[in-house]
Amino acid sequence: MKRIIFWVYITLTLCGTANVTFGQDKNTENMEPLTVGDVLPPLPIMELMHYDAENFDMLTLQERLVIFDFFHTSCVNCILSFPKLDSLKRHFGNKLDIIIVTSESKDKMERFYQNNAFLKNKQLKMPTIYADTILSKYFPHQAVPHSAWIYGGEVKAVTYADFIDGPTIQRVLDGEKIDVPVKNDFLTGISTAVPEVDALSLGSVKLSGFRHDKPMFDGIHTEHDANGIFQSYFYNVETLGIFKALSAKIETPTFLLTPERIVWNVDSIGRYRYEEGGNGQNRWLYENAISYHRMDGNDIPEAERVKVIWQDIENFLGIDVYWGTREMDCLVIREVTPQESRDSTTGQTVEGTGVLAFLLDYSGRYPPVVDEVKNKVKMVIGSYNDLEELNSAIRAYGIEVVPARRTIRVLHVEERARTKRGDG
Repeated sequence: MKRIIFWVYITLTLCGTANVTFGQDKNTENMEPLTVGDVLPPLPIMELMHYDAENFDMLTLQERLVIFDFFHTSCVNCILSFPKLDSLKRHFGNKLDIIIVTSESKDKMERFYQNNAFLKNKQLKMPTIYADTILSKYFPHQAVPHSAWIYGGEVKAVTYADFIDGPTIQRVLDGEKIDVPVKNDFLTGISTAVPEVDALSLGSVKLSGFRHDKPMFDGIHTEHDANGIFQSYFYNVETLGIFKALSAKIETPTFLLTPERIVWNVDSIGRYRYEEGGNGQNRWLYENAISYHRMDGNDIPEAERVKVIWQDIENFLGIDVYWGTREMDCLVIREVTPQESRDSTTGQTVEGTGVLAFLLDYSGRYPPVVDEVKNKVKMVIGSYNDLEELNSAIRAYGIEVVPARRTIRVLHVEERARTKRGDG
């Protein structure tokens, strides 16, 4: 199966470009977006900063792979990728150029490089085209980072940043075709195709891997057309993620599904859930995501349809996913006698113990939290480093958080082959 993720970079090698003195005021009304396999039109010379030449002239780079990394100063992931991009440039030398592209002004970019603590610590400044109005027309996008690759005058890829690595760059330079997903921020998940139904067809179900022609996961869709056909579908999502979404449609969640609340009996958790520290979430999705499309004529309540989808996925993947209980170490929110009020006006406002439980779970610092109070009292909680400091603030509201053992709900994910072997 294939999966994808969230970064966008643009890699281009430009050949046969006319030597046009270029300003970013070029008429862009009739510029058509480019995709993989298109020839890059002649580009004007572009002004940029932190480059080994005063201007960026594509005519001088006909033998290079050029990576245009579309960027905005508010994009944290973009900034964190700069050291990797700089390292790749140093490794490939004059075979590769990686250029940051932004619509932001020269003054703003100069201040950014002067003041960004991360880049100052790394002593790093990337070659940057600023005030861009042309490249973004050829490679439109809604999210950054965004990247496009051009070599020999041809667009080789428009993809996510996760796929910018040494082996992939080398394959492009060697003239090989690369297998990377196309990043298209303008795809929609809405199905516009009219289903083909004949007299003998009662419906169909399809489960596949990553879909190039569909967006990243944007929810579970259900449609009913004039022919009486119901369509249910989703695209490009991790397996665990879709079961979370389906579960939320059956029953409103009352707790955060932290890793401790998932019981795995599978050969490889990494097949079903993205784990931090890998090669990037977009690359993982490209290799592991699932997509689903069901058509049938059954007019049933939404909760029943969700259960049908749940069973379809289980059967296709050969797994069982179900809720159960397990006793484990937890944190318990319990009532205590209120201590003297602090009249605190600074800190985070927390609307009730349910929200407090969610925030503690979300922090990832503690075992699962069980809310045994379930009140809606509004609390103002300042910063804290441990449970003792937290309790000193919330005891004024008649609650505290303490370690305990409880039987809590957990989600089981089991591969049927392992269950039959008696594993786990």
